[in-house]
Amino acid sequence: MRLSALTVFVDPQQPELDQLQEKLRSMRKQVMRMTVDLEELNVAIWSVEQEYQLRLSRVYRELEETELSTQQFQLRLRLAREGVETGAIENRVVDCFKSRWERLDNLYSPDPNATNTKSGSTSSEPFNNSQQEQLQQVYHQLAKSFHPDKASMNLPDSEMMVRINRAYETNDLKTLLRIQEGSADIASMDKSESVIVQKKRIEWSIRRTKRFIGDLTIEISRVKSSEGYRLKTTFDDCQKNGKDLFTDLVKDVQRKTNRAKQHLQELKQKFNRILSIKRRVEE
Repeated sequence: MRLSALTVFVDPQQPELDQLQEKLRSMRKQVMRMTVDLEELNVAIWSVEQEYQLRLSRVYRELEETELSTQQFQLRLRLAREGVETGAIENRVVDCFKSRWERLDNLYSPDPNATNTKSGSTSSEPFNNSQQEQLQQVYHQLAKSFHPDKASMNLPDSEMMVRINRAYETNDLKTLLRIQEGSADIASMDKSESVIVQKKRIEWSIRRTKRFIGDLTIEISRVKSSEGYRLKTTFDDCQKNGKDLFTDLVKDVQRKTNRAKQHLQELKQKFNRILSIKRRVEE
């Protein structure tokens, strides 16, 4: 038989299958890109928040303590003018402000459960056995795929492994599943199946990947509407203009604290004068 007599049969649905496969590849790349962007955004927000806490928590605490002490002396003054005895005044003040001082102490006490990884967050709910098993399973599969000895997609292997390890250490199963989805290989599908069966599998995979993209879109929007993101944006804008946001904030808070301390001192002097008059009258 002459070679020219041979014909190659091409399933009429093959071009459509090829298009679906290309669409799925593109969508999975989008999942990976969005996952990396979200992770980087969370890390950046966490870093700014940590610097904010480090540089401003002390001055903010001093301001709040001064304002709380001012409220205490305002109450002392009112009670003294009403003729309440000195001992009773102190008891009333302690009872009234005890919970507020406790709240302030708790607010600025270091959190023993805080973590120094992305956005300071760990899994908010404990894993059950099934979830823990899935976490380890996905992690081991990804660690094998992104081992430094193998080629990765768009990022250096060591960088991707840092992300995978960070997600695993913080029980971030969601991120691991997104990386798994974004790095899934279409070539691993069974080519021995008919084009119709392959097409159905691809369509199912596309629907699944769309859900990942939808969830990521919602989460990125949520993060970008957070106070942490607004703080990061302001911090970045200041850096572009050669300014240090936190230095200016510290100075502003210190000015407020100095004014509050001056007012507090005036209240103390008024209260002491009233006490002095009461003692002379009692004598």
